[in-house]
Amino acid sequence: MTMTHNAPGHTYDGLTATLVVDAALATKEGMSLREIFRNPRELGIEPSAVGVLFHGAVHFWQVFSSNFIANLVAVEWERLVQYENAGTILAPHEALSTFYLDEPTRPFATAQLQETWARFWETWVHFDDVGQHCQALCAGPDAAIYARPYQWLLEVLEGDAAYAAWVFPALCFHAFNTAQPIEVYCRAAQRAAQSQALRTLARVVDYEGVQEGWLRHWNLLVNESVVPVLVERGDAPGSRGIEFIQNGPLRSHPIYSEYVEFLFTMQQTWRQPARTAEDAAPIATELTALRALSNDIWLAFAVPGHPWCRAVLNYFLPPPLVHARDGELASRRPANLRLRESRAGVSRVNDTYRQHAVALEARVQRFRAASRAHALGLPLDAFLM
Repeated sequence: MTMTHNAPGHTYDGLTATLVVDAALATKEGMSLREIFRNPRELGIEPSAVGVLFHGAVHFWQVFSSNFIANLVAVEWERLVQYENAGTILAPHEALSTFYLDEPTRPFATAQLQETWARFWETWVHFDDVGQHCQALCAGPDAAIYARPYQWLLEVLEGDAAYAAWVFPALCFHAFNTAQPIEVYCRAAQRAAQSQALRTLARVVDYEGVQEGWLRHWNLLVNESVVPVLVERGDAPGSRGIEFIQNGPLRSHPIYSEYVEFLFTMQQTWRQPARTAEDAAPIATELTALRALSNDIWLAFAVPGHPWCRAVLNYFLPPPLVHARDGELASRRPANLRLRESRAGVSRVNDTYRQHAVALEARVQRFRAASRAHALGLPLDAFLM
């Protein structure tokens, strides 16, 4: 069992936190992912390449914002650590085994809902029209994988594409902070379909209206759709993935554990807008606008395709390493961690995540080779080179 997400043109690996993009990204010495996200047109990067890059970034951010997804990564990380420490392979955790299961009692698998969550935002950044976005999301040969949960939502909402685009982020984001994402998503969708308050508010069908609605009416969206379902289920407010990283097995993950520092910086900057100019000058406008609407930084994770949220997340939490057709793009490690390592006498302080990620990729490759051998009843080193 793996935590990889494959699609035409890209592969994202949740266990290594790295992304492979089968496209040229105009990589050059010293270029960062922040530049790619900020100025793709000026750099001459194909829109499709930017789309798959953003798709992978959404998967990366899901680990921090969703306790359900962080748990999936954590249980697989535990298996890897067990293999390295004891030389044994544990059976895949039930949570990971059922994640991909398409049960007859459910309209789609949990893995499909996660993929639709990422594809929704990948597609959103390409279109300025709700109808075009819906058509692009729901058409194509891979729609059975990437659009099935959204097609189901459209049926529930009687084909109202604008309404579906407006409510989907709230349904999906909060569903993945419960133990049963499919149940919560489906029941919350039914609630949204019946809500006269949301129906009245959602009579703006243009693209800008939907984007404005996400930020200005987020609490109403959640309270009218998800909250009643959580109350009926007796669910407590969900923790975020970051708590699994800080307090669970992912504390020993060489990349996710360090990104806690980035998220802390993002939180501090969000709470202290007066320091925005010195801490994040390139995105001062977006930060100021978001801060004026919400004190909750998780709103950025809930609607990462909104231009303001996209700018903030790309600035503070760029993925650690992207393997592109024309080279690699590695994000810089937190400055305070590099400074601590230098003061502690570390002989070689890595400025970027390239070395961390490459070493981790080798570990994961060995673990997965041993897992395949174990599944076939072969010695664990049967596929090791």
